Amino acid sequence: MARVQMCDVCGKPTERVIVKLYKAPKENSRSDHSRYKAHADVGACCVTKINEIQWQERQTKKKKESAKRAA
Repeated sequence: MARVQMCDVCGKPTERVIVKLYKAPKENSRSDHSRYKAHADVGACCVTKINEIQWQERQTKKKKESAKRAA
């Protein structure tokens, strides 16, 4: 018997999960990714809504330090 997968965006059953999102605390640790507090599964039905999220690009250490000095 196949497991029914649910889309956490619309709450409907989906054929497959396309994206898994994780919410982790922002700390200065290498293990942040393993201590996530919540997660969400995005199904094929809502994959177009992923493009609406305002993702922030990851910064290099050098770029981050220069931004701190400018502020």
